[in-house]
Amino acid sequence: MQYVVQKNDDEATLATTHHVSVGNLRKANELLPQPYLVEGRTIEIPTDDKQDDSQNGSSDNQNHSGVETFKPGEKSTN
Repeated sequence: MQYVVQKNDDEATLATTHHVSVGNLRKANELLPQPYLVEGRTIEIPTDDKQDDSQNGSSDNQNHSGVETFKPGEKSTN
């Protein structure tokens, strides 16, 4: 889908709002002049993030050995 960049937009917020990864957002706009998040510019927001991830061999259910994850508010045990 196409999206017109608004003032103060950033990758993380756009990715979260549209349920895509930052990596797939960047990939969808890699041919645009950088930085691509310029107010008023039309960018592409991928609509099928899971399909792109599956092509890269990653999955939400994949075991991420050695990667520590925390819920909001949790602290590391280190």
